[in-house]
Amino acid sequence: VGFVQTPLQLGAALLAIGMFASIYHPVGTAMIVSYANRLGREMGINGVWGNLGVASSALVTGVIGQYLGWRFAFIVPGIVTIL
Repeated sequence: VGFVQTPLQLGAALLAIGMFASIYHPVGTAMIVSYANRLGREMGINGVWGNLGVASSALVTGVIGQYLGWRFAFIVPGIVTIL
């Protein structure tokens, strides 16, 4: 998304992020359920860290966007995710 040049490319890139990111929840939950030794505990840990990620994402994105620009608000998390 950080490298788009036109509004149409921006829409397509955001659509792609939404489609690919939406698979995490059902696949991640299935992986936890199938490999869990203590299911309740592991689902709880996943829930806590997942909610912390959602809660902090707006702050992190806002700070990156404020100081580096909106493009880096997509590029920096992308690099962190790849690493």
